[in-house]
Amino acid sequence: INMKKIIISTTMVATLFSVQASAAMEGFIGIDAAYSNMDIKSTALVVSGTATASGVTLSAGDSFSYTSDGSDTAPVIKLGVIIDDTHRAYIKYGSWKDQGVKVVNTTANYDYLIKLNNTKLVPFIGVNAGYTKVEDEFDKMTGMTYGIQAGAIYPLGDGFEFEVNAGYSGYNADKTYTSPTINGTSSGVTFNNFVGSVKLEVESSTFISAGINYRF
Repeated sequence: INMKKIIISTTMVATLFSVQASAAMEGFIGIDAAYSNMDIKSTALVVSGTATASGVTLSAGDSFSYTSDGSDTAPVIKLGVIIDDTHRAYIKYGSWKDQGVKVVNTTANYDYLIKLNNTKLVPFIGVNAGYTKVEDEFDKMTGMTYGIQAGAIYPLGDGFEFEVNAGYSGYNADKTYTSPTINGTSSGVTFNNFVGSVKLEVESSTFISAGINYRF
């Protein structure tokens, strides 16, 4: 993990710890099984020259986009503190892989725990921010992630609790690839002084998870 990339996220948690230093705090650790789905947008652009296929010619400025997705179920690890049974701050790490693409997320998270009368169930809502790395066998792109989550916790006794969680994240991660000048015909496409580029952008992701926490 590139620690410089997540300094903002860890500072958010550290600040909350220091402000609440005199409050009643419990540490906790947890592991979830999370199903994640991520959308990646690809935009192809003709920078200069032309490309002709099946009687259709694309020239400088022409572009097209499409969105692909990847998904996987993988473990997620959490470590943090619970303050006055109302605030929860923690670092969360998860990694998953689909179709040769590996995604690594490290986020700082804050949840507000909602106490309800006459029930042990504790709903929560929260936010997160952190660092994401997306890589395949050829290259990788990195950037910041930010999102929201909501769920519920049910105590099981002896410090253990069961948690379900769902969330949505946006990203600031992209990479652009540019070709050299191409002339000739390949795979039925004729290139004339062609230069093209492809921009990959991580757009958003969703997740649902369930797991066990231990408070200490």
